Amino acid sequence: FFSFVYIMPSNKEYIDLAKSAFDQVSVLLAEEPVEPNWEYVTEVEACAMYRRIAPEENNASGIYTVRTMANFDFSAETIFNFIWNLDNRKKFDAYINTLDVIVDIKDELDEPVKACDVLYAAFSMPFPITGRDFVHIRAWKEHEGGYLTSAKSTTHPDRPDTSNVRGSIDVDGFLIKPNPKDPSKATVNYIARVDPKGSIPSFAVNLANRKVPQTLASIRKAIKESEAK
Repeated sequence: FFSFVYIMPSNKEYIDLAKSAFDQVSVLLAEEPVEPNWEYVTEVEACAMYRRIAPEENNASGIYTVRTMANFDFSAETIFNFIWNLDNRKKFDAYINTLDVIVDIKDELDEPVKACDVLYAAFSMPFPITGRDFVHIRAWKEHEGGYLTSAKSTTHPDRPDTSNVRGSIDVDGFLIKPNPKDPSKATVNYIARVDPKGSIPSFAVNLANRKVPQTLASIRKAIKESEAK
């Protein structure tokens, strides 16, 4: 018999993963959201959404890299601080039911990474779809005068597989930049490619993708309510 020995990624490996995720997000966001690489899908409350249709994309499964963008009447710093604060997540994400910090990396941080941690996130799904969960790094750095975040799936022994289906975050990140004409306002770009794994009809995946701009609109609304207090 062979025994399996799990080797936990080191903090340096988590940091290296964050750096590669930054590169992935920034390259995709540098593309203009126009054909032949992107196609317009929908708009919700002035939050436009596109999906990537470039030849190198593997979209046969119905899973797309999606991108949404919007203008916010708040400073880039205000928006970033709100999104980065995990206590705010349930204010704009109705499906999340568990969000825990597994590793908070402090001493091994390496430029340009300003912060990096490892999270466990679990989501409830509409019946009869099984809940999904994820183990992923998240990080942020300064970028083009604003803030760039990234997230990408990883592993950790404290969060083995559960009764949920373990999904995969392939791409995820926000780019929050001040409006050059009015720094009290900002533009927000969000990009993601999330594979829910398991058995989900492609139409359900596409429907979930179409809710991405609604998430951005919900963030805007939640910040407005927070600032009004």
